[in-house]
Amino acid sequence: MSAGPHLNPSKAADGITLHVLEANPVTASVVQRIFDPYVGGTGLRAIAARLNTESLPCPSAHDPNRKTHRLKDGWQAVQR
Repeated sequence: MSAGPHLNPSKAADGITLHVLEANPVTASVVQRIFDPYVGGTGLRAIAARLNTESLPCPSAHDPNRKTHRLKDGWQAVQR
């Protein structure tokens, strides 16, 4: 979604606009279920284990046509 002209005048002159990120209503609750415990100090492995125990599909399983090279075998505790 566009949020108006770009703040950089040269980009605005080229017709480039700002964009706004919007929460995906389908996945927002899962994102919140990851964010809240993480901010509270829960580790990534514990969060991943909890999501797997609750049988919540990982992103690759939720949307199998996206990033088809990824396994769809559950949440992983990978920190980048």
